Amino acid sequence: MKKILLSLILSILVSNLFAGPKAPILDPIEFDLVQDQGEYNTFTVDPRIEVIAMICRLAEMPAFNYNYEGDNTFLSQMDSIFSKYKDHKAVKSVKALNKKGIEGDAFISLAYHIKPDFSGTVIDFSPFPETLFYSWKNIPVNTIYKLVKEIHQFALDTNFPRIYLLNRATYIANTGNMKKSAEKCGIAKWAKEFFMMDSFERPVLNVSQINVGCNYYDFVIGQDGKRLAYLTTFPGTYFDSFETMYICMYAQIFATENWPKIKENYSKYMRAWSLKVSPDNKKEIESREFIDYDFVQVIVNYLYLAYLKDVEPENHMSWEELYGYFEKQFADENIIKVWDLVLEYQANRDKYPTFLDFSEPVVNFINQLSFEE
Repeated sequence: MKKILLSLILSILVSNLFAGPKAPILDPIEFDLVQDQGEYNTFTVDPRIEVIAMICRLAEMPAFNYNYEGDNTFLSQMDSIFSKYKDHKAVKSVKALNKKGIEGDAFISLAYHIKPDFSGTVIDFSPFPETLFYSWKNIPVNTIYKLVKEIHQFALDTNFPRIYLLNRATYIANTGNMKKSAEKCGIAKWAKEFFMMDSFERPVLNVSQINVGCNYYDFVIGQDGKRLAYLTTFPGTYFDSFETMYICMYAQIFATENWPKIKENYSKYMRAWSLKVSPDNKKEIESREFIDYDFVQVIVNYLYLAYLKDVEPENHMSWEELYGYFEKQFADENIIKVWDLVLEYQANRDKYPTFLDFSEPVVNFINQLSFEE
């Protein structure tokens, strides 16, 4: 009997020794959420983004330290309210992580992997979630969980729910204006009909009042396997930047699924092309590791052309002008032929009902690229 008990105790000790870090379980924080439903999107001001953006702003991270070109009353007031929290543990941790290469897009990604009520993470971080920004792979899971706890504490210490409530009128105006603008330009309707993907049903557009410098798109896959899509923008965004990021959300799914098939030849080709256009950066280019987002950036240029050609939105450069710009920017004839693929896809929707169905022609085209001086 003693041997059985000893064996059981040893078994428990060994299993605990090799078990991954435990995800934090925290008290929920309630917010009176500002949210507006559009035909294709949900428009909101997400407290997770506002809290993390303010922490990053206090940490003086460049991506969060901009001001609007016009009226900065809101940000000035927020800076005044939060100035006494510059030495908060969460701010110090963000500063330390930033020095280790964790930048703005990674913090936005982390925000969406935290539960909406800040009570923990949407999914365990061990194993590493496929939708969490890749640079977090270099950070121990315990360190990330510690930051999640500190973010939760920052929201409590600053009474962020009350500040969010006091700004409700501003948030309602921002989400309403974004909804009106997004639906007027038709990007959501066009993207849904062009890509025909079921990877995510209804993207959430988060209008951040504090993250004033960038547009980011992010995905989260939770314990239920459901994929959520987010686009973080700000009230003063330039709409061409917003539109290309919106297309990126769909193109990223396509690129991620096909990246292993084209990574080797695409990287080889783009490295050679980059050396041609920027020979002074030879060492940096030769050592660079290409990622699927590099592939996204190339194809989205031409998908944006398709959007402009199909929708003809107001106050935009015409698709002919943009096509001419791309011809000059991508001087190599092989790259500009991506546009021919877009035309082929649009002309053969019976054969290719969705953009994912069109993978084979794109993969074949990329794998046949060769660069010669």
